[in-house]
Amino acid sequence: MLSQHDEATILPQTSKVLFKSGSRILIADDSSVNQQVVSKMVSKLGLQCDVVGNGLEALRAIESGQYALVLMDCQMPEMDGFEATEAIRTLAGPKAQIPIIAMTANAMKTYGERCLEVGMNQVLTKPVVLDELRTVLGPYFSQKLSRPESRQEQADKRALAGTPRR
Repeated sequence: MLSQHDEATILPQTSKVLFKSGSRILIADDSSVNQQVVSKMVSKLGLQCDVVGNGLEALRAIESGQYALVLMDCQMPEMDGFEATEAIRTLAGPKAQIPIIAMTANAMKTYGERCLEVGMNQVLTKPVVLDELRTVLGPYFSQKLSRPESRQEQADKRALAGTPRR
């Protein structure tokens, strides 16, 4: 597994791309459960998303759509995330530079290095956790990504507003 120190060593520093909150991102994952979980997390962060089930669909979506960023599973049918990333990096114009964040259940350091070698910008280990997703995506967006309120924060707001608890 990658330690936090290893991740800091192999993951490049990201430059701020300055997308607005509400930007559209692409989620490429063949697991319908992962698609649902990650898309809900992305929505909680104030972003919009489209979902595709393999690397070939991701490549086609990037070619025809306007996305701020891609969350790319590495192991998918038809075309995996590595092949899709390499193909995206050969596109003409700014689409070739779209930030691509790997999503993988494989936490081995060499696997993370492979992600970076094919042109992915960072690696996010599955299962994806909301706070980690916010931390990884944050530098790419100009507005602070929203954080869902805790139950205590909700209760405090209700108390201040004089609203009874439901």
